[in-house]
Amino acid sequence: MSKMLVITSSYPNGMGEAFFEPELQALARCFDRLDILPITARAATTRRVPDSVRTLQPLLAGRMQDIRNVLRRPRPALQVVAELCGRGVGAHDLLNCARMRSALELRLPELKRNGYGLVYLYWGFPWSVLLPRLKSVAPCVQRLHASDFWGGSGGESLRAGVTRYMDQPERMYFVSQAGQALVSSALPEALRDRLHVRYLGSADMGQIPRMPFSEGLSIVSCAFVIERKRLDRIAKAVSILSRSLPVIWTHIGGGDAAAIEDLRSQAGPDARVDFRGSVPHSMIAGVFREVRPNLLMNMSDSEGLAVNVLEAMSAGVPIVSTDVGGM
Repeated sequence: MSKMLVITSSYPNGMGEAFFEPELQALARCFDRLDILPITARAATTRRVPDSVRTLQPLLAGRMQDIRNVLRRPRPALQVVAELCGRGVGAHDLLNCARMRSALELRLPELKRNGYGLVYLYWGFPWSVLLPRLKSVAPCVQRLHASDFWGGSGGESLRAGVTRYMDQPERMYFVSQAGQALVSSALPEALRDRLHVRYLGSADMGQIPRMPFSEGLSIVSCAFVIERKRLDRIAKAVSILSRSLPVIWTHIGGGDAAAIEDLRSQAGPDARVDFRGSVPHSMIAGVFREVRPNLLMNMSDSEGLAVNVLEAMSAGVPIVSTDVGGM
């Protein structure tokens, strides 16, 4: 029986990592059994997974319990500090790394008993701090996105500490050529053949009708309401455009209520603004069919490979995006 362990950030808990869903369906067809080990739970809601997939208890149990774990098993945490010393890693990342390594040490006997043939770490740094011990469970491969190896906006520099564990996995899969090239330039030549590009994907929405301009301009955006996504740029564009034609701005993605109200205000009184909040991935195509977008806007200052852009392309929706990272 072929068995694989996938380590995610929180999937299938909560609404994040929606882009993992189509990949999970493919993996479930390739392995007899697939276990998911989320690092955190984060939310009470749990999404449905294929019948051959089992979700394990999250690795981290909460800040106070994790600190107790570090005190119970201080050696793994001290090893992490020694491994990352002098690499410019911030205190927040260093604490997270120590928590994860100590928590993993407690779970290793359970993971070894499960008899996996392969471990798939879905993220890069700081999650890659787990790799030296995960290798005792099974051979490891790793996927790298944007935030877990890029250190600044635009994807032009590496995050502190990110290359420390790149000698551990058998293969590393990047979501873009830009990411692969940047990391490759920082690694010894002997490790570069482990780097491969494997794009993220999306389901094909099929061609979706666009709103006739006689009815207005329908703009859609899809992102968490956080500073890095620069939704204020979209709000400003909506404000300018709505002075001369009817504009409907539909945003998919949750965030701080005060920040959302501020964006409504920035969009101005003439536009129709509709913040939908977090929408299950399976329902996004339905939102597109409802609002008939003429345009998808992505103003993020850093991207790996934006799945919302891939989805819009599959629906025949034109894109306006910043020229960053893998975009």
